[in-house]
Amino acid sequence: MRKSVVALLFLLFFLILGSSPARAANPVIAEIYEAPLFYRFRLNTGLGLHVLEKSSLMLSHQFGFALFRDTPIFFGPELNFSLFSPGSLLGIWASGWYETKVYGTPRLSISIGVTGGPSFANRVALLPTTTYAAFLDLGVLEELDDLASVRIQFRPGYEGGRFAFMMGLSVSFRFL
Repeated sequence: MRKSVVALLFLLFFLILGSSPARAANPVIAEIYEAPLFYRFRLNTGLGLHVLEKSSLMLSHQFGFALFRDTPIFFGPELNFSLFSPGSLLGIWASGWYETKVYGTPRLSISIGVTGGPSFANRVALLPTTTYAAFLDLGVLEELDDLASVRIQFRPGYEGGRFAFMMGLSVSFRFL
């Protein structure tokens, strides 16, 4: 009789708590895994310095599209405008780059790529009116949130047969 009263109290205790003795003995822990979002489009817009024996102010707009789902290899056009003291340089280029996370720092990424194409000079003494450009694109990205990050770029390369480099700070927007 005493064992049945203890068993009845035990069962009543678990009924009041809304659980069963079997669940209390083997608790189930629900694990939810959320994969980080992958956005296939990037828009990098920035401001920087373009050095080609003289320095200039540079405005850059780079658009990238990931051809493969969940693979951070981006290809797309770029529009680059540099304002020299007397003159300007407009570049309409194709670019491609790869982004990868830095191990141990989930918000920090690095990117490496290439960019190049025709450039059109207006009163830039060192360059003909139509020339070419090719640059190695190196960058460090720090995510601000899911949709934006700050990007520091360094681009060594050639423009019109001369060594040139660009460096700048841009904001990268991710969408779709």
